Amino acid sequence: MQASRAQFDADRVENRSTYTKFPTNTNQYSLNCGICNQSLYVDKQTYESTVNAIEKGLDNPFVCEDCQAEYAELEHGH
Repeated sequence: MQASRAQFDADRVENRSTYTKFPTNTNQYSLNCGICNQSLYVDKQTYESTVNAIEKGLDNPFVCEDCQAEYAELEHGH
């Protein structure tokens, strides 16, 4: 039996939330990127899970795409 890509990706933990620079009907909650501190707007689920993580004493897990890309470049030595 072959496993689907979704099955493999289900175990991966990545920041897949979408965000906007301005509030929208979906993205009404302001969060700052955990690296560059840029203020962005996210949906309720992303906001609540991020706030919950911070309240538990974890670092801010919300990272914008620009910081993710920069980190990936540094990680791969480019």
